[in-house]
Amino acid sequence: MDPLIRILRLVDSDGSTVCYLYEATVRAKEKLRKLKESDGVKYFTILDLFDVRVEKNIIQPIHVLAATLNPKNLFDGGFFIETSIVVQTQESIVAIMVPPKDCDQFTAKIVEYRMRSPRLFNIKRKSMMKTNHPRI
Repeated sequence: MDPLIRILRLVDSDGSTVCYLYEATVRAKEKLRKLKESDGVKYFTILDLFDVRVEKNIIQPIHVLAATLNPKNLFDGGFFIETSIVVQTQESIVAIMVPPKDCDQFTAKIVEYRMRSPRLFNIKRKSMMKTNHPRI
């Protein structure tokens, strides 16, 4: 039940955890699927409840975009998010939160960030990412 406890800790913490929540739910789902393979009867219900709760109550597009923009996931083989999910999430966020006049600029900034622009990610900033990011 460790993956579920991690999610509860992230959701209930006082700090900013939005960029870690999506990754934690994906990893928990993977772990529950593996457990279901070994004891399907026991974990089938848990996995089913987990999937429903994650999709309806926990993960929103902002969580996926935050995970996408988390520097930890851009460097050193961090958590991989499928391109189709990234694009779908970005489009959803743009439609909901970005004024139409700012859409092009927003998208350009996201692309610059995701392409690991040296202007944004110099040596000092990369070093700070390794020492200042909390672990899940």
